[in-house]
Amino acid sequence: AQALTATTNNTAPANLTGKFAIISVWSPKSAACRKWIPTLNDLHKTLAGKVEVVGVTTATEAEVSASEPKIDFPCAIDLDGKFQSEAGVTMLPCVLLVDTNNIVRYFGHPAAVTTNTLQGLFKGEE
Repeated sequence: AQALTATTNNTAPANLTGKFAIISVWSPKSAACRKWIPTLNDLHKTLAGKVEVVGVTTATEAEVSASEPKIDFPCAIDLDGKFQSEAGVTMLPCVLLVDTNNIVRYFGHPAAVTTNTLQGLFKGEE
């Protein structure tokens, strides 16, 4: 898998080692993607320490910074689209839920990733 450095919007790079991760593949130009930013911001805040939320976009850092609503989580800039291609992402928005063993447990629309579904996954890891 491709290593990505997530360092936009004045957030520290994400360290995903041994953590659950929600990787949100999105575009600031897409209204459908922007609709899910508040939900992802909330998951980032309420599940801090248990789940890392990280965005991935082919947009420039300037486009990400100018988008509304603002993201509160790290976002990797993937200008050449290599991550999206290697991950098999063909639609936006798309999220990948990755467990502590780096196994993708969910791949698809962000509507399916809720606090309740995440809590169910945590029980399997305890």
